[in-house]
Amino acid sequence: SYHGKGKPRSLVSLCLGVLGQNLEDILNDICEIAPIFPPDIK
Repeated sequence: SYHGKGKPRSLVSLCLGVLGQNLEDILNDICEIAPIFPPDIK
């Protein structure tokens, strides 16, 4: 992993922030559709 200063690290932080917001939405969607899947997939 990259432990430098400057743009690469802040870019990673920015990506993680965006991913975190999207993950929250995705998890909510998964929770809504989860009952559709067979139990062994969960």
